[in-house]
Amino acid sequence: EIWAAPARLPDDSIALGNFHSRLYGVNPDGDENWAGPTVLGGAVQETPVYDPASGRVMVATLAGILYAVDPDTGVIEDSRDMNAPPGGDITVSDGLVYYAGYDGWLTAVNAATLVIVWAHELPDILSTAPAVDNSGTAYVGCLDHSVYAVNAGGVLWSEETGDQVWSSPAIGPAGGVYFGSNDGHVYGMNPDGTTKWSPSFIGGEIW
Repeated sequence: EIWAAPARLPDDSIALGNFHSRLYGVNPDGDENWAGPTVLGGAVQETPVYDPASGRVMVATLAGILYAVDPDTGVIEDSRDMNAPPGGDITVSDGLVYYAGYDGWLTAVNAATLVIVWAHELPDILSTAPAVDNSGTAYVGCLDHSVYAVNAGGVLWSEETGDQVWSSPAIGPAGGVYFGSNDGHVYGMNPDGTTKWSPSFIGGEIW
């Protein structure tokens, strides 16, 4: 089974993972790019990400392991136990991998070394991919019904909604932060944590 979207690589090939703990490299013509699939420790549910700074494919598994893989050969170059599965896709920005864990920890990892740069614990399971702005602030949803703005120094602000947040935040061109909640509303926030506009009711659970 394949649940995660593939990562597009610089040569237009793709890397994609499956629930059988395999990562595949596939050429544009559909042929496999590597000698065989890369065997990982755990199923791949989230999308792999190519990091242009380190030139590696970053992939997280449901076993809570973060891997750095050579995009040309599929060889695992490094790995790190993150202690919990990711709650959403990993995000790569400015040489850092942002990992939102089911254990409530938001962690920034150096993509070149897999050394932890910073980590902060939030109140509940992290349930979305982090969105990261140009300042290095990450915005992430949590099952305590809130979205948090976090950077190396800690939590900058949070916005509580009426239900769980499974919808990954998005950052607009002017820096606004937008996200949905299972309370049926879409929220708009400014980067400083002030409300951009009143929540818009759409109805239903927003994923």
